[in-house]
Amino acid sequence: MMKKIFKRKKQKNKDTSLFGRVGVLSVGVLLLTVGCFGLFFSDDESNWSQVEGRVLTYEIADESISTRHGISSRFVPRVKYEYSVDITDYVSETVSPLLLSYSSVELAKNDLPALKQGGTVTVYYKSDNPNKSALLFRRPPVFGAYMMIMFGTMAFVLGCVMSFYQMKLSNTKSINK
Repeated sequence: MMKKIFKRKKQKNKDTSLFGRVGVLSVGVLLLTVGCFGLFFSDDESNWSQVEGRVLTYEIADESISTRHGISSRFVPRVKYEYSVDITDYVSETVSPLLLSYSSVELAKNDLPALKQGGTVTVYYKSDNPNKSALLFRRPPVFGAYMMIMFGTMAFVLGCVMSFYQMKLSNTKSINK
């Protein structure tokens, strides 16, 4: 009798949950979106020119947040600077066109150039819109954007295949009944 209990046939469950299919599709769409966003910023560099500017204020702000897993450290550079393009003066606070934060003050100080109040900095601005500027122009790696697009496409196709397979399986079950 004990052997009968352990020798139960394992039934193969070919059903995939709706949550799993939607999750895979969502991850695919998210990766595709982030990858395309990265490519957009990498192609945008050709419209940026540079000029010398002057630092008005500089600090590394502590924007750490408390989570249920502990404190999530986030240090963000805050720089106010001025620059001139075609005899027009501009003031801006944009450090980077992308989100720029560090996990410690030391990392921020090591990565950022030695900025000081009244010092000179290289300001990157859009040639067609000089009001839009940034101090550090860092493009996201194009390789990373292509990888996200590739994995996003694979996840999206996998989600579609899972959904169509589930529909086919459901139709087969209803015909057999």
